[in-house]
Amino acid sequence: MESFKSHPFWRLAGIFLLVFGCLLLATAIIWRYASQQDQTIAQQQFNKEVDELVSVLNQHMQSYEVILRAASAFFSASDHVTRAEWREFTSRLRLDTTHPGLQGIGFTPRVPTSDILAHVEQTRAEGFPLYTIQPLSPDAEHEYYPIHYLEPAGWDNLRVLGFDLASEPTRLAAMKQAQRERRPIMSAPVTLVQLTAESPEPGVTLFWPIHDKSVLSSTQESHFLGFVYSAIRIPELINSALLSRLERLALTLKDVQAKDGKLFYSTTGERLPQYMAMRQLNFAGRTWQLEFSSTPAFEKQVYNNSALLIVLIGTGLSGLIALAVVVYFHQRFRMQQQRDILTQQLQQREERFRTLLDGAPNAMLMVDSQGSIEWINPQAEALFGYSRDELLNQSVELLLPERYRTQHSSWRHAFQQAPSPRQMGSGRELFARRKDGSEVPVEIGLSPVQTEYGVKTIGSIIDLSARRHAEERAKMLVEAAPNAIVLVNADGEIELINSQSEQLFGYTRSELIGEKVEMLIPEQMRPNHPTLRESYHEAPTQRQMGGNRELFARHKSGRSIPVEVGLAPIIAGGRRLIQAAVIDISARKAAEHKLREQAEQLALANRYKSEFLANMSHELRTPLNSILILSEQLKLNADGNLSSKQTDHADIINRSGSDLLSLINDILDLSKIEAGRMTLIMENVDVREMVAKLESTFQAMADAKFLQLRSDIHDDVPSSINTDGQRLQQIIRNLLSNALKFTEQGQIVVEIKVVETDIIATPDHRALCIAVRDTGIGIAPEQQETIFQAFRQADGSTSRRFGGTGLGLTISRQLAELLGGEILLESRVGGGSTFRLFIPLSDAKKTTTTTEVKISGPKANAPSILVVEDDPGFSQVLSDTANQYGFTCYATSSGVQAIKLLQEHRFEGIVLDLLLPDISGWQVLKEVRANPETQHLPVHIVTCVQGPKTWQDQQLHYLVKPVRNDDLQRLLKTILLDNVASKNVLLVEDNATEREYYAQLLQQLGLSVVTCADAESALLAYRQERFACLIVDLELPDMSGLELLQKLQDERPLTDTRVVIHTGLDLSEQESRQIQQLHACLVAKNSSSDGALLDAVHPFLSGVVPEPKLDPPAAIMPLLQGARVLLVDDDVRNIYAMSALLEKFQLQVVVARNGQEAVHTLAKDRAFDLILMDMAMPVMDGYTATRILKQENSLAVPIVAVTAHAMKGDREKCLASGADDYLAKPVDEASMQQMLARWLKRVQGV
Repeated sequence: MESFKSHPFWRLAGIFLLVFGCLLLATAIIWRYASQQDQTIAQQQFNKEVDELVSVLNQHMQSYEVILRAASAFFSASDHVTRAEWREFTSRLRLDTTHPGLQGIGFTPRVPTSDILAHVEQTRAEGFPLYTIQPLSPDAEHEYYPIHYLEPAGWDNLRVLGFDLASEPTRLAAMKQAQRERRPIMSAPVTLVQLTAESPEPGVTLFWPIHDKSVLSSTQESHFLGFVYSAIRIPELINSALLSRLERLALTLKDVQAKDGKLFYSTTGERLPQYMAMRQLNFAGRTWQLEFSSTPAFEKQVYNNSALLIVLIGTGLSGLIALAVVVYFHQRFRMQQQRDILTQQLQQREERFRTLLDGAPNAMLMVDSQGSIEWINPQAEALFGYSRDELLNQSVELLLPERYRTQHSSWRHAFQQAPSPRQMGSGRELFARRKDGSEVPVEIGLSPVQTEYGVKTIGSIIDLSARRHAEERAKMLVEAAPNAIVLVNADGEIELINSQSEQLFGYTRSELIGEKVEMLIPEQMRPNHPTLRESYHEAPTQRQMGGNRELFARHKSGRSIPVEVGLAPIIAGGRRLIQAAVIDISARKAAEHKLREQAEQLALANRYKSEFLANMSHELRTPLNSILILSEQLKLNADGNLSSKQTDHADIINRSGSDLLSLINDILDLSKIEAGRMTLIMENVDVREMVAKLESTFQAMADAKFLQLRSDIHDDVPSSINTDGQRLQQIIRNLLSNALKFTEQGQIVVEIKVVETDIIATPDHRALCIAVRDTGIGIAPEQQETIFQAFRQADGSTSRRFGGTGLGLTISRQLAELLGGEILLESRVGGGSTFRLFIPLSDAKKTTTTTEVKISGPKANAPSILVVEDDPGFSQVLSDTANQYGFTCYATSSGVQAIKLLQEHRFEGIVLDLLLPDISGWQVLKEVRANPETQHLPVHIVTCVQGPKTWQDQQLHYLVKPVRNDDLQRLLKTILLDNVASKNVLLVEDNATEREYYAQLLQQLGLSVVTCADAESALLAYRQERFACLIVDLELPDMSGLELLQKLQDERPLTDTRVVIHTGLDLSEQESRQIQQLHACLVAKNSSSDGALLDAVHPFLSGVVPEPKLDPPAAIMPLLQGARVLLVDDDVRNIYAMSALLEKFQLQVVVARNGQEAVHTLAKDRAFDLILMDMAMPVMDGYTATRILKQENSLAVPIVAVTAHAMKGDREKCLASGADDYLAKPVDEASMQQMLARWLKRVQGV
């Protein structure tokens, strides 16, 4: 059961569930938080709208009170108000238009029972013959309050004149309270008498008491005149004033003071609302309770699906990350199993090997890399007189005579640098030292052996004492060896052979002695051998043959034997003989053949791994494409419908997707290094400039954490070093990124200096040390080696606290080793860390010699040239001639001073002597070419030393003293021409769209660009003009770009012309070496190549044209509205994301789900401006569809291949199928806009 649980499948399943569960939990927390935020915002909006409704309703009620207040003041200001006066007063109030829900405003006088008849007669006399008070009360003491005045005078109001308001208890209670408290009082809800029984509506009556103005202080009822009142229809009030607002909210009105809180108005249905609120409105002595609830319209408006989107994206991303982790651990498990098997096999082989060596007839011993003896056989004990225990762990120098010991350490070090089987003692005498101090002549064979503990050296020691004593001819210093020995005289005759020769060649001694040595050489090589032999006799030296090419000897049977031959001249009896030691390497050849087969198997395994990485890259980049595009759209919040929290969440998703993309790229880089497929491009690198750029890049991050970031570059650091600048920058960037990540306070310092060290192997023990020192959390000693392992950090808490994949330091150490260097770490917990990078550095001698600089010229702003010449007379001639051509001349006799002047001034050309008093002119030339600020300058060498044999165009660049005047004039004219040509750029690109695009890009720099589509036209242009810079694509129709550059070199040296290789091809090692020999800069074609191309061109032309201020790219949307794009993709996520991105540019997008559907669509309708074609699709892939459309259907519409593959050869495969351009996933907005600028603008004729 235990073994079942420990099976890798269940372990991987557990890892997947653990990672997926943790990420899913994080997604759930984010979703929960987002949902709560959405609910809170919606409730706040609901409460806001409720408060607005309550405020509007209160304002309308207040307006009714204002009307009654005005009416009361009207009565108070008059002795008697007639009906006509009342009608005119109310007409000015515009009750019908400005006060919705108001049934009318009237006056009801107090009429005692005794005054009824007089009141009725008076009213009838006013024009109301049918006026009467109703209903009449049987109570003789009852006081009537009939409706006397009522406006507006509509039929519904006229028919209620005379109605006794006191006859209804609800109104009577309000009237008494108003009379008693002398303030406006509103009645409880009643049914208005104006309305019919068929259409009853709830309403309220607002009363304002009126007293006799002359006795306002009296409380007697006889002085009370009556009421002005207004009848208010509640439904009409709400419908007229609040209807537009109540579409989103439902309302229920209750009178709190009425019995059981009487409900008198409601728009609430039976559904259960999501949001509810309750408010109270106090007005004119009554308290209303307003109950609000949300309607479907409101709930639909405030609904937000961002929480659901977070769940979907978070779940998908969690699955992808968990899958990636499982894939990684699966590989780790497999590698561990293979490692265990190999270790067991190695131990078994070592055991068999030791058993075999113990039985060997010769003395054998094994030595480690420090020279300590780890094992000896019994024959070695007998030879040296020591026991095994006396020799184990002792230095091998114990067995050497004193005279050999001082040099032995360097010999051992040299062997370790290039370990290979070798014989010692065949060309010179070797002696070993016994325990008793005596010396014994020996012959030693050394062989490196790879063990699980590193490389060991096996020494096979042969005692030559018996052989020396047995030799009959003492003058012949032939060193007996287990190899075939042949002694040959000056005539080519064989004088001596050993038994190994008989065995090797199949002849007896009598058959070979006295014969020509050519009989041992294959027939096809015999004609040339006498000449080679005679030339060797003329200048004999000890020589090893066969190490770099195959050599064969001839057996008696006629077959050829692969051999290595060691030649050595010896003197015997006053004659010079040649000793040839012949080694049969048949067994070695068989072993090499076996190794080649193994190498082929490893290459096949490596290819399978590369294909796996390519497929995984595609599978991961495809969903990432959608995640990055959609999260970026959400983050930008173009519609403005997301809260800041939601855009922050989208930003987190976008940055997490970017981090995952970086992880994928790091894994691909790491796999490429481990597979040995990482190619280094060595170039001259300005370390100071590199560090300055990195410091500028990371300064904002340091400022954000309140950290001090600075650099300390020592004066002895050279201006430039020869290394792979891109990889060196990647290492320093990783170290700085780690320092910023793990430092919370303090500072980060980048220190660069030259040190003497044995950490890396250099001839002079000097190296460049780049130290990144921080004041961060530090690393415990037992964890310092762990952090250099892939996906490992100091401990789990570090990963949780600071994040990261743990790949940066792994890649950095492996890149450092590729550069021939090493990374060391010094740290302690809480005390910060220091990472030191050591890389090789060549010795550069410096001098402090200073000489006088003579300046002469016509004017201060004239172009300047530098003359470096130690002959004062000739220097003056050069200066005078330069002045005649309008140059200001700086003359010095010191090479060091010349280098300093080049750093301080700008020159149009240099005239250089090679023989200078302080340093060589070649060193000055090297410094000029290594400095990006001066490498473009034309240099003309004028010296008395003959030029190198490989030097070309000697008349232009190399003059030998004595020099004629016309030579000097031609030299200065050339510099003038170079100055004129300094703005000329030759662009060689076969793709018309890219050629036009890059030409416009370079013209923004103020450069004159000549474009060519093939090599032939480029050669013609190069013959007719001079150019400061060449930009060449390697894939041209008539020849490769490298062949073109060779032809241009033959036409005119490219020494003073900057060469930029601009290509999308992956380069072989041979092509990389050719580019290095041309001192060319390599710029890869991709979505960010525009900036890289400008960066590559501008340093070459620095000092020639001022640094331009490039205009930003013109917006393409106004120019390309309505352009039609066919999007071909099978992934619905990509279709959604890419469509959203294209529609942002106001393009019309048509979708096809696979290649076959795209072919059918274009067969019916070709009116498209651009096709975006995914290359990995079912039914018909993009390669097949592109080939059909371009080759069979002759489609002219540009096709851009969009693929998630990121491995070698993908771009070439897409273009070979007929695609016009290539776009790698994941696609960002910048690369999409750049691609549209290249193709759609051209199609639209913009």
